[in-house]
Amino acid sequence: MKSPLYIAILLVIGSQALIFNACAPYEEDPSESISASDSRLRLTVDNIPCQPCIVKIEGALKKLDGIKYAKATIAPQDNLYVIFDPKRVTLEQIKTAIESTGKKVR
Repeated sequence: MKSPLYIAILLVIGSQALIFNACAPYEEDPSESISASDSRLRLTVDNIPCQPCIVKIEGALKKLDGIKYAKATIAPQDNLYVIFDPKRVTLEQIKTAIESTGKKVR
């Protein structure tokens, strides 16, 4: 029979692996859906302090019809990279979605 300490250690390690995988952002390969007519955009967003903020901003953008790719970065600058179909979504809609998360686009 296994000792309770051994079982407890396995449970802790297993739960940590589950938590880290659940919190990891989903990385999709945008190359399949991007066309030559899509627009590419780099925006500077004020104050993206943490990963949950990145997830919130990217999630708000991906809800818009026409967003093909959205990726925010913290360092060295708070940048947001977006690939979108300009026939389906406008720059103003993109900015509004970002600002709905409480962040300001410079």
